[in-house]
Amino acid sequence: MFYNYFLLFINNYLFIYNNIMVNSMKNRTSISAKALIIFLRYSLIGMFLWNVFHLGLFLIYHLGPALLFGERKGVFLPVVFSPTDKGLLTLSHTDYEYMFDIPVATGTFRAFGLPLKIFYIHSIGFVLHYAFVLLLIYLIIKMLKDAQNGSFLVNKNAIRLRNIALLNIAILLIEKINIIVSSNYLREKIELPGLEFYDFNPYTFANWKYIFLFLFLLIIAEAFRLGAQLKEENDLTI
Repeated sequence: MFYNYFLLFINNYLFIYNNIMVNSMKNRTSISAKALIIFLRYSLIGMFLWNVFHLGLFLIYHLGPALLFGERKGVFLPVVFSPTDKGLLTLSHTDYEYMFDIPVATGTFRAFGLPLKIFYIHSIGFVLHYAFVLLLIYLIIKMLKDAQNGSFLVNKNAIRLRNIALLNIAILLIEKINIIVSSNYLREKIELPGLEFYDFNPYTFANWKYIFLFLFLLIIAEAFRLGAQLKEENDLTI
């Protein structure tokens, strides 16, 4: 819309040569924007297919044998810990050695033969996580397709944007619940010299600040919906 008014102004007040230059710049900008949208869309399609493959591999190789034969493969569980020993830091430009410690850390633990209850809790969380991620990517792909077709500001994209925010919140909650359940279960069951395991530590609550970003995205989605509604009303009055 802005470019149409701008070109109208150019047609009225500038020479033909300037019109040609501005139109060529506009075409290059439009082509670049469209190329970027196409690149993002197909990149996300590739990401979608990769996550489908990863989820399918888990269902066939891990969850399938457990449901059919009671066979539990090794799964990766998150743990939170801190080293009990201090380390030495030696810098090349000094003759001193500095003591340092690692107060908190997080990592993954590969567990075999877990009790079925824990195995299924982990599996449900894993499947839900990937299902939500796939749905999230799918919604973004649909929005990019609408943008590529020139119909981005529509009500259905406002709904998609709201669902994207809700899915991000759900994914974050699933990750945190998985860390808390896994850490509580493993804390007193694993031993490794030099490491002390905890129920939770600051890493357990890391990334919670993103919830505020996702809540703000909900507000943007509502503003997007109102904008799309106004656009539809203006289109009907023309």
